[in-house]
Amino acid sequence: MAEAFLRYLGCVDLQNLGVIGASTPGWLDNHSLLASMKLDCIALARTRTLVIAGLSGMAGSSDPTPATNFITVPTSEAEDKVTAIQWLVWGGWSVLAVGMNSGVLLTFSPSGSLLTKQNFNAGPILQLRLRSGRKIYSSEDASEELTVVLGRSLVRLDGLDLQSQLRRRLLETEKYRGRALSRRVQSESQETEADFGRLSYQIWNISKSSSSSACADAAITGLMSPTLFEQQTSQRYFCAVTVGTDSAMTAFR
Repeated sequence: MAEAFLRYLGCVDLQNLGVIGASTPGWLDNHSLLASMKLDCIALARTRTLVIAGLSGMAGSSDPTPATNFITVPTSEAEDKVTAIQWLVWGGWSVLAVGMNSGVLLTFSPSGSLLTKQNFNAGPILQLRLRSGRKIYSSEDASEELTVVLGRSLVRLDGLDLQSQLRRRLLETEKYRGRALSRRVQSESQETEADFGRLSYQIWNISKSSSSSACADAAITGLMSPTLFEQQTSQRYFCAVTVGTDSAMTAFR
């Protein structure tokens, strides 16, 4: 029988999480509660409220009371809500990606500053998946990307391009915070993706070739070479696997 190994990372004070219903009976069973964790903190979301809480009691940490940041997600639609969250971690820095019911992708710094805003106009964002292939594949086959899963489409954001854009925005935003943070926060809900710079991406419509009524989950799994009897070219083919609402699994190239 396989043994389970647990590693203690730290803890979060529930008194800081009251805005998302923490400490009330059954709050962890609420389907609207979303979570994403990295080594030193956890992000929790419910409807339009985000909480980024540092973990206390971590081994080697000198901060007994790490900061907790509360964010009300800026949106122009009253019924819009958070439907997916995912930490994007690269080396010694990270950002939080947030998918909305309206099809908008937002990214935030760990301190809660809005970095980018991109509208895909393709329905609710169901999942966000970051994949890095550098440690698995050879340098010529390596690829990494953020996959944005929508009901009938897949969006691919190249990992290297995304890192470059987010790193630049992170440095700009942290530099800006000390001068005009309050005015910036008040105007975020009115800003569009043009104010932040558009993210470059590729989008594929998967509904035409899928037997499923809609996509429930998906991931881009890497690069594929042309098959033996196809003309060999330098063009790259990506492989994606989807799971439909009827539990049917489909592979795409």
